[in-house]
Amino acid sequence: MDGARLITSHLAAVIVTLALSACDDPEPKKASGPTPVEPSFPDGPQMTWEEWKAHQKPIRDEVPEGERYNWHRVGSRPNMELWQPEDFLPKKGLKAEHVDLCELPLEHRREVAKIWRWYNGDRDAWNEDSIRAIARRYARRGVVQAQAMMGVLFDELEPDAASDPSRKTRHARRWLERAAASGEPLAMHNLALFQREILEAAGTNREQVPLTDFRWDEVMYWHWRAARGFNKSALWRMDGLWVNYEWQKIGYLYREHVKEYKWGRLRDLVDVLVSAYRNPVVAAESVIKKYRPHFNKHQIALAEREVGEFVRANKQRLARYRQPFGCPDMTWLNPDAPTFDWEALNAEIQQYGVQVEQAGNRWTVRDDWPPGDDE
Repeated sequence: MDGARLITSHLAAVIVTLALSACDDPEPKKASGPTPVEPSFPDGPQMTWEEWKAHQKPIRDEVPEGERYNWHRVGSRPNMELWQPEDFLPKKGLKAEHVDLCELPLEHRREVAKIWRWYNGDRDAWNEDSIRAIARRYARRGVVQAQAMMGVLFDELEPDAASDPSRKTRHARRWLERAAASGEPLAMHNLALFQREILEAAGTNREQVPLTDFRWDEVMYWHWRAARGFNKSALWRMDGLWVNYEWQKIGYLYREHVKEYKWGRLRDLVDVLVSAYRNPVVAAESVIKKYRPHFNKHQIALAEREVGEFVRANKQRLARYRQPFGCPDMTWLNPDAPTFDWEALNAEIQQYGVQVEQAGNRWTVRDDWPPGDDE
């Protein structure tokens, strides 16, 4: 057993022990607060996107002008279960054909992979212009992964991008929206990042786009959708995603710590699955150390319960986990690349009463590739 698995196994043992012993412990000290009976950060009532805007508009219209750039909402966060991609994406993008990298013949797949390799530091092999040319060519052909990188490659945003975006900005956003329509977590996360960059282009004080603007809600939506697909970068974002929502002022930090542990623990589970690709940080254990002694076993038990709920609700998405340019791992590019450790993951999530059977390679190579003429 390697070091990473020893760490996560040790953490799991600590968690189970604490969760089981919580009900036998004496009443916690007053500073720790009462044992919570509600979720750490509950969702509000389910509303469609249009219902949500109709509900929120009069509230936001009453916010004084000077407070709109530092607006905090006390109450439950929006329940986005009924929000749909078609609420945000143009019809043309929704109707467009989506081609996955893994459907391409190997020669073309390797060509598209140059974009990812260049983005991750292999800058000597290709110059930026050649990478942009590859991205454009394959984005036009409908390849989701090429479209999803357009915001990264064409992100030179002008200060007034939110109110008067340039042709280049509009072009990159259209490709990202088309990629997000495929449901690929990488694409949805990259769209959220690009939209956030547009809203923040005026400066760090966000003077141009107040937090009452509904475009911030759309950013939250795409990060949330990507996190449900266990995109690790999106999981990182989730801890601070609801920064403008406060559940209640009494016990606020208590709940914030639970939330931070929850999303850290979910990132740890992804690291267990792909431990050979990176060195796990063991984020959940870091939260315990960070807030000791105020972060108590009742909070851990609550956070663990929410982790279990999330994994069970998104079990099928976890089974379809993939590397950003993987099929689902990277053995297609390098036969010696590590594969996913589903056995280790299932051992880790057994405490939540769930097991996951990997979806495996689910793509069929297209015989009719490449298409005749690029548009």
